[in-house]
Amino acid sequence: CSFVFASYERWDENLENKFNTFIVPEKITYKKLLYTCPISCLTAFIDLDKLGKKYMSDLPKRQDFGLWLEYLKETDYAFGILEPLAKYRIRIGSLSSSKTKLIKYQFLVYFKQQKLSFIYSLFYTFSWAYYGYFKYKGITRK
Repeated sequence: CSFVFASYERWDENLENKFNTFIVPEKITYKKLLYTCPISCLTAFIDLDKLGKKYMSDLPKRQDFGLWLEYLKETDYAFGILEPLAKYRIRIGSLSSSKTKLIKYQFLVYFKQQKLSFIYSLFYTFSWAYYGYFKYKGITRK
C-alpha cells in the first residue's frame, strides 16, 4: 500500500493515558476524507516512489489535510492500521480541539485548494465540524 496511517493513544496534558484510544478506519478514500479526517500527521506514511513527492499548500492552516486529499487523488485509498502505533497529547484549548478556530481554513481547503463549489465546500466544512465535534467531545476517560 502506498499510503498508510495508524490508530493512536490519546494522552492528557500531563502525559497520563486517561483517554480512549482513537481507532482509525481500515481504509479511507478521497470521497470519505472530504467528510472527516482520521489521518494524523504523526502516523501517516507515504511511499514517495509510488505516489511522488507533493508539498503542503501555502494555506495558513490545515495543510496536512489538504496534502492527504492530494495523495488520495493518486491512489484508491489509504490503509488504516488498527493497532495504536503512536501517542497523541490532547491539550486543553489546542487549535485541533477547537473546530471554531479552524472552520475558515477547512473551508479554504475545499474551496481554494480542492476547487469544490461554494455549496459543496460549505457542506463538507459542516460535515467535518460535525464529525470533529464528536471526535473530541467523544473522548471519554478510561
